[in-house]
Amino acid sequence: MMMERRLKPSLDELLGLLLMDGEWHTLDEIATELGVPEEKLHPALRFLSGYSIIELNQQGRKARLTAESYTWLKTLQERRP
Repeated sequence: MMMERRLKPSLDELLGLLLMDGEWHTLDEIATELGVPEEKLHPALRFLSGYSIIELNQQGRKARLTAESYTWLKTLQERRP
């Protein structure tokens, strides 16, 4: 059976990758890690950026969680049973 190439990352996967360390990640790195074409990341990144969940650098080529989102998601992670 041939593997289908994924076309869209899930928001959980995207946030999970960005949550790993709270550092900047290049779009190439994110696309490679999630196994999706880089151009398919843009809608998800714009959505998350529009709600101040992530921030994009000025060139739009790197992303990371905002400090508030990072703290909130880390707290949720620590509270999981």
